[in-house]
Amino acid sequence: MEKKQKIWIGSPPTRCDCCNQEIVDTFIDGMSIKKCWAFMCVKCFLTYGVGIKKGCGQAYVKSGEVWKKVVMQDVIVV
Repeated sequence: MEKKQKIWIGSPPTRCDCCNQEIVDTFIDGMSIKKCWAFMCVKCFLTYGVGIKKGCGQAYVKSGEVWKKVVMQDVIVV
């Protein structure tokens, strides 16, 4: 049985809570090293984020008009 794709419900963030950069196609809703939750761009997540897992943080990528939850390996391209 195929898993249902999880999507962001509600209004997505427009700016990173750490650097105020505009969020265009990817964001992380996650815990920071300062022990507070934040909407982060990928760059700030790599600096301040504590991880992507249940209870810690989730990554979302824009697909058309919806934001789909993804695994972090799909987000970070070295």
